[in-house]
Amino acid sequence: MCARKVWTLQEILAKIIQNITKDRCFWAGKLLLLLTVACLLCSGSAELGEGPRMGEEYWLSAGWQQQSSYTLSGYGAAEVRELTRPEQGESLQRRIYDFADGSFFLQQRSIYSGAVAADLLLELPLDAQSLRLRYYDGAAWQNVNGLPEQLPLTTLFFDLTLNDGSRQQLIVSPVYAYETRENASLRWREDWCGTLQLLREESGYVLRIYSGTAEAHRCEFWLLRGAALVDWQAADAEALWARCALADSNRWCWDGYYYSTPSTYLPYGEDYFYSMPSPYIAAHLLQADQPGAAELLPLVMLDVMRGRLNEQGFVPMSTVSTWLHEAYGIGKNYYDTRWNTDLAESWLLAYQRLGVTELLDAAVRYADFLTSYAEAHHFTVGERGWLVYDYWQEGADNANHCSLNHQAAEAVFLYRIYRETGAEEYATCADALLMGIGSSLELWRRADKDLNYALTPELQVVGTDYPYLTYNDLLALQAELVEVLGAESAGINTLLGDKLIWMQRNGVTGYKGYSAE
Repeated sequence: MCARKVWTLQEILAKIIQNITKDRCFWAGKLLLLLTVACLLCSGSAELGEGPRMGEEYWLSAGWQQQSSYTLSGYGAAEVRELTRPEQGESLQRRIYDFADGSFFLQQRSIYSGAVAADLLLELPLDAQSLRLRYYDGAAWQNVNGLPEQLPLTTLFFDLTLNDGSRQQLIVSPVYAYETRENASLRWREDWCGTLQLLREESGYVLRIYSGTAEAHRCEFWLLRGAALVDWQAADAEALWARCALADSNRWCWDGYYYSTPSTYLPYGEDYFYSMPSPYIAAHLLQADQPGAAELLPLVMLDVMRGRLNEQGFVPMSTVSTWLHEAYGIGKNYYDTRWNTDLAESWLLAYQRLGVTELLDAAVRYADFLTSYAEAHHFTVGERGWLVYDYWQEGADNANHCSLNHQAAEAVFLYRIYRETGAEEYATCADALLMGIGSSLELWRRADKDLNYALTPELQVVGTDYPYLTYNDLLALQAELVEVLGAESAGINTLLGDKLIWMQRNGVTGYKGYSAE
């Protein structure tokens, strides 16, 4: 089953007239014209050829039906549409972001209930006189000028010189294929993946995207096209996109961000991916502070993730953590304070960078949930200090523990959204979390200068701290205290000083402020 190009009547007539002018037999050409028009009027259809093309006919061709649409505010003023093309035994979904500057993002998911032959999912014309392909092979960047012999199974970056002399860029993901597993997990099937085919045409090139040949499965791909997506002359461009190309361990799927499943999560197996509440690649791209794809891709990802908020105001963790289940009886669909807070931080940052108020609305909605959660699910240290439980699941034993990195990250977010909105309840909650750290200060410290990972309600030490994550969180908290209170915290400085000594003694690198010199 192939997607088909929709030719408008005007296009067909223009093509025929063009042929007639080349025809030495005028009357034969005229008769051909009359017969063609008559056939079109009788059939009532103008569907000819293979592959959808650009324009409204392109998006809605071959039975596609628009299901929803909305406009994002701020940067890009994206017109967002979701479409479906229901077919017997399968479901096809397409998501489109049309940006005001002419850039567009397209994502498509196909769910097949039975065996399927290779299906032409999309045909994209590239009216270019030349092109250059870049891709990261896992060890180094590869560059190919002109038509490559084969397109590898990784994210592809095209630089195009169009026929009018202008420049465009195109980023295309692989056509990944998955088996759907329990707990919203996916098993990647490399042998089922689709293919990309790049061909030379008279007017330039054409990119054809095919599904694989497999049994019941889901396959999906995405692409982003625009005038200036990546500045490859920037010093850190290759390092950034080698990390953020959304291939290998990181996957961007129709329903959000997926990451390679660790052995402590269920289900677990070779090539398994779990749905993670926080799309960390979006955060890395935003923090790079680069225009183009480093803004457009996070905007799409964070917009999709705001649709994942449940009625309570957080994104559940769908897989089962074996150690959380064994220790506290927490099963699937639980609340993870860290990953949700990081997601909300990205919403807030994207709003501040791009002016998309819908993302601020999502951050505020989560902030409202976090403040009510912290009030209901904490243990008290000192007179008014709160240490908030890291995890929660409705109906489970939720007296678990509070880790220092979760607590610090929550306080940072609450102070930041307080500074953005002026809502006092966020600062009040953050103050209680700060007092919780201060009132338990000596319990976090160790003789070797490392920090303890977490405390239980009985103030017992749990786990081993991360090499530098908690240090970075405490450094961010100290910066927020200067912004909000006008002064640093002596207690936070004590913890920072201890952790810095331990990191330097143990050769830890990568923390904020680290220098190899």
